[in-house]
Amino acid sequence: MPSPHITSCTPLHLPARSAPQGDVLTIKIKNKGTWVINKHNVTKQLWFSSPVSGPSRFAYQPPEGYQTPSDAGGVWVDEKNESRRLSDVLSGEMSQIFGINIEFSEKF
Repeated sequence: MPSPHITSCTPLHLPARSAPQGDVLTIKIKNKGTWVINKHNVTKQLWFSSPVSGPSRFAYQPPEGYQTPSDAGGVWVDEKNESRRLSDVLSGEMSQIFGINIEFSEKF
């Protein structure tokens, strides 16, 4: 079976406060599906769609003492399950698809 490969990817500029409304990251992997991350300025969320895990909404959780995204850290957490981080979901799904360890960072 041939190895899957990314066929296209569009940029997403983070943090949410610094880019125009409507920024979208689309990752298409041949014969595997399309992942979409849509920055939703109104709710200050990232809306995520995956052919593996389905739709989710992630909210930014700043580090203690901070109110906005910063280099000090912070994570994007699932609104319905705060132990589920966007970086972990992406890492797990991409690692599964490609059969190698792929890690997405929380830093942006």
